[in-house]
Amino acid sequence: MNTMVILVNERPESRAALDWTLKGQPATTAAGDTKLRVVLGPSTDIPGGPRYVSPSLVDEVTTQIRNSGIAHDLCRVHRPGPPGDHIGR
Repeated sequence: MNTMVILVNERPESRAALDWTLKGQPATTAAGDTKLRVVLGPSTDIPGGPRYVSPSLVDEVTTQIRNSGIAHDLCRVHRPGPPGDHIGR
C-alpha cells in the first residue's frame, strides 16, 4: 500500500493541495491502493511566529476528509504534547 502525505495549514496552496488530492485522485485513493496521511501544521515560517493549528482548521479539514470516504490518518504538529499527535481517522 502506498501512502500520500499532505501538510495542510491556513495557506491557500496547502488547502488547494488537499482539494486536488480529494477531488483529483479518487481512483487511486478510493481503490484502497493509497492511504492518505494529512498533517495539520502552523501557517507561518517566520521564526518566533505562532506555532499552533487553529481549531477551525482542524474542524474544516476533518469534515472534508471524512466526507470524502478516503482511508486516512489525520495528525498535527507543533502542539503541546508528542510530535505528530494523532487526531483520528
